[in-house]
Amino acid sequence: MAAPKAFMEVGGTTIIGREIEVLKPLFAEVIVSANDPGPFARFGCRVVPDDARFREMKGPLVGVYSGLTAANHDIGFAVACDMPFINPGLVVWMAGLIEGFDLVIPRVGGYAEPLFGFYKKTCLRAMEDALSRGERRMQGIFGGLKVRYVEERELAPFDPGFRSFININTPEDLATAESLL
Repeated sequence: MAAPKAFMEVGGTTIIGREIEVLKPLFAEVIVSANDPGPFARFGCRVVPDDARFREMKGPLVGVYSGLTAANHDIGFAVACDMPFINPGLVVWMAGLIEGFDLVIPRVGGYAEPLFGFYKKTCLRAMEDALSRGERRMQGIFGGLKVRYVEERELAPFDPGFRSFININTPEDLATAESLL
């Protein structure tokens, strides 16, 4: 993409703005994981940089680790910055599944969606260990944790078209998102 995905517009609103608008009523705090807080100041959220030990690695695991470490609560919801159609009812329902698990993530089309899930702080040690090994992928932490996968049949009543999992990676994806409005 020619510009940062978070600031691409869908329906005249930035993707990150759409996400924050949905998430603020659901959570006591919304944290944006970003190394440059300036562009996010207008959203009224706390912005935390990547942990200094892992900043050069980049990638989603560093961002989720840094945000969860900074969170004031024992459970956090992580979502990628390029998902313009978050379904709040689905998020609320998924929150109720965390009891007895370290993380709750959907599985759509046979693939885990770790950037739309709930993580307890009990995940931090596995995240730190994975990052110390040079692992940048979220899937690198699943092995030693209790994972609750939410299957498509469970997701469908809340989000029949699985629109919550649409992410914007190409100009074609952006055009498709616009057409869905």
